[in-house]
Amino acid sequence: MSGRIDLGIVAYPGRRPQIAVIPFREDRLVLVCAAHHPFARRRTIAIKDLEGQTFVGYERDIPTRRATDRLLSRKGVTVRYVMELDNIETDQARRRDRRRRGARSRSRRSSRRSRIGRSPPSS
Repeated sequence: MSGRIDLGIVAYPGRRPQIAVIPFREDRLVLVCAAHHPFARRRTIAIKDLEGQTFVGYERDIPTRRATDRLLSRKGVTVRYVMELDNIETDQARRRDRRRRGARSRSRRSSRRSRIGRSPPSS
């Protein structure tokens, strides 16, 4: 490997004279929410409807977050970020770890309960 990178796929590329940016695909931003959130029953959401909502978002220096903040600002909408992540994989890993810890904890509690009330093993 020469240490050079010749090709990459990025969202919101910065402008640099040594890099040619070629549109590859048009993606749209989508809103995701918990199934029990009132927005979950709606087919469309106006940006103004986001006013005052709590958000999990990317860290401030991530291009997608900057673009989202610019869009909200242009529309005069303020949201409250309650968690900031550097990427979606970080969030997914955190959730997996929490589930694993919860499963191990439940397993230990179950194991302790199954030993309660038993006679000690005979020697």
